[in-house]
Amino acid sequence: MDIYGLLLSIKEESELRETLAILFRKITEYHDVQIVHGASEHGKDLVFYELEKLSNERKYVAVNVKVGKIGGGTTRKSEELAINIQHQVELAFKVPHLDSDGKEWQITKVFVITNDTISPNARKQIQSFFKDNPNLIFLPIERLVDIFKKYWPDYTRIQNPYIANYLISIKNEFDNLKDLVIFGYAKNIRFLTDIFIDYRLKEDREFIKKGEISKEKIYNLTDLINDKGNYFIKGGPGTGKTTLCKKLVINIVENSIKDGRCEIFPLFITFKELDLSDSLLLCSRAVLSNYNIDMDNIDLVSRCSLGSIIICIDGFDELNNDDSRLRCLVKLQEFTKLYANVRIICTSRNIDYLLTASVNEYLHNFKVLEVDPWGLKQIMGFVDKWFSDKAHSQQLTQALHDRGILNKLPKTPLVITLLAIIYESRPGELPANLAELYSMYIDLCLGKWDASRRIENMFEFNIKKQLLSRLAWKMHGKKEEKLSQEELNNYTIQYFAEIGSAINVKSFLEEILCRSFLLQQNKDGNYQFRHLSFQDYFTANELSSPMIQGKKIINKHFLDNYWGDVIFFYFGINNRETGLLKELIKTTPKDLSEEFQKICLLGNCAQAAYLGHVSIREKAIEVGLEHLVEFIFAAIEASKKEEIIFHDCPAIVFYLIMKGIFVGNYTSISLERAYRGLLKKYSKKLVEASKSDKLYRKKLILYKYLLASALAYFKSYDELFKMTKEISAEDIDLTLTFVIKIDSDMIEEDALTENNKKIMKSLNRKFKRLKDVIKIEMIRPAYKLLTFKKDDVDKKKNQILEVKKVENVS
Repeated sequence: MDIYGLLLSIKEESELRETLAILFRKITEYHDVQIVHGASEHGKDLVFYELEKLSNERKYVAVNVKVGKIGGGTTRKSEELAINIQHQVELAFKVPHLDSDGKEWQITKVFVITNDTISPNARKQIQSFFKDNPNLIFLPIERLVDIFKKYWPDYTRIQNPYIANYLISIKNEFDNLKDLVIFGYAKNIRFLTDIFIDYRLKEDREFIKKGEISKEKIYNLTDLINDKGNYFIKGGPGTGKTTLCKKLVINIVENSIKDGRCEIFPLFITFKELDLSDSLLLCSRAVLSNYNIDMDNIDLVSRCSLGSIIICIDGFDELNNDDSRLRCLVKLQEFTKLYANVRIICTSRNIDYLLTASVNEYLHNFKVLEVDPWGLKQIMGFVDKWFSDKAHSQQLTQALHDRGILNKLPKTPLVITLLAIIYESRPGELPANLAELYSMYIDLCLGKWDASRRIENMFEFNIKKQLLSRLAWKMHGKKEEKLSQEELNNYTIQYFAEIGSAINVKSFLEEILCRSFLLQQNKDGNYQFRHLSFQDYFTANELSSPMIQGKKIINKHFLDNYWGDVIFFYFGINNRETGLLKELIKTTPKDLSEEFQKICLLGNCAQAAYLGHVSIREKAIEVGLEHLVEFIFAAIEASKKEEIIFHDCPAIVFYLIMKGIFVGNYTSISLERAYRGLLKKYSKKLVEASKSDKLYRKKLILYKYLLASALAYFKSYDELFKMTKEISAEDIDLTLTFVIKIDSDMIEEDALTENNKKIMKSLNRKFKRLKDVIKIEMIRPAYKLLTFKKDDVDKKKNQILEVKKVENVS
């Protein structure tokens, strides 16, 4: 049957409304298509909105749906129908639509749609009442067929509108990633299909049947869809178990819509829903009823018997107690015995209950898989999909690689998503916003994420965060990284006594250990934070409490390397705190080790306190830069005596290390103005400096090079190329010129201005002429940087020529 015949065969308005809702949801210009038919519809069967192109304002459209002919005769019945439509259209225009937030919207356009014809007389009669309003639009079957051909050409394939509506609805619901937007973390809604990166799933060795020896197999999404077995998928928080199941459902839906058949009917339910139901079958029926599916139109029992259903059950760990977990396992076992052909995929966090004997007994016909952490390839793939601007994706992946951020955090989809959100909101602000990332991740792990999914926690997440902060502070103060069971219990009891609350310590600690995974038990039976950086963050959070003299403690330990990350996190948490930064600028290091600590921390703190007073942050940059240059020359002097590691370090590598220290610790887009201001300051000093003071001039050149490198990080290369002329004019350091050439070689050609391309060609010619000298420069040790003289190049050339003569003779 063709589209025309299929539409004409619809006899019930409810079926036509469902069909039209699916059609309009396929039209990208129409948003939030809703069926609003009912006692308070006021002439509106469907409602959606369009966005006005220039102002981006919502323009709401109402649809009045009729089955059968409108008009076509002079009977009283035809006349009454026309009057009825006229009245409903009048109400649609007159009575505002109330959206889900309770806001009223005036209807700007009304469609009158039928799956049959509209006579000219009926149309004229209705239109005359509205004075030929152009926003009253009639869509009889002829025009309706054209719309179907354009937007839903395969409509004739899935003929059950209830199934089709379910498939479209569940795809739209799962594809729309709203959770992080709701929490205010992300600005724009992303679509799962646009950013999804496939997972690696490994078979859990604990659950492999005794006597079985199998080669470790890696599973992915396609395997889950195509394999015939049942799966139980485990993983930590944020590893993407729920996302994996939703993407599986979306893929099945898309294949069904594409092929025009619903051979596999996907269902997504939660263990919470299953626990409240008598059986998995009844739970499945209840879930389907949420999508306005008339169960008389879907023979669920028959589909289960045939095995044409796949059921994803999410959140086994979210059940409140072991009794609930056991009940659900029993229901699963009963269902799999009754309907052996139905495929089931379950998910859970790694909880102790999964290691009990009863779980092995009830999951004997499930293959248990563990979600692997993301590898670098997956992370880079995700970042590329997230950002439409390739420059941003490259900058973020480079920042992650250069600054070791991923070594401190779980490599999970949630963490990488939060990283992308932070970088998207303020490009170039990593690691300045690292504290913000930790805060987001920790809040979600301790309960915010659960709240969005309506998962109950016994304890409020702020209380859990405060206790972990207290534990971290106690551990860090003693320079320890672990706690015994007794210490953990005592600190917890003491904390709740202080806040005047009596709780079950065992239940409280179980919720932290089993749901957050921030604190874990090691092989010795002691407890430690999942990564030392979490201990540093929580310590900084405790120091931020008004009950503790945090500023005094930080001032005391500022030059102690052990406290470096804690201090960085403190400024990230208190990102307006520049009063303390002003005090830290004045600290006096005792040796090169403390000098290095001050250099790194001043930059990190100036970045992290990005909402603080800019003049103090600029002063921190200037002081840190001058300390770094002095450190460079002090390190060179010390290297002459073989006192530090730079003695055997090639000069070129030494410069690149120093540049990396400055760029890594000082680059922040919020400090760009400071870099440019300091560049002008040192340029002026260079003009005023005496030509005979080579050492001072060399320091000024270094100041400018480091600042130009920071600006180059943000794709501003002019300052870097200007340096080549200044260095050549000074003729004091061929090595630094070569380092700039290395920097310039890494810049993509399309990012260079024409003038910079000319300078680059000039550099290439210069170094082509000096290629033999460069060979020596590549290995010249750092401690000889200050002994370089103007005639060194000629001497080296002669040495090379002498060597070549000897080689030729031999």
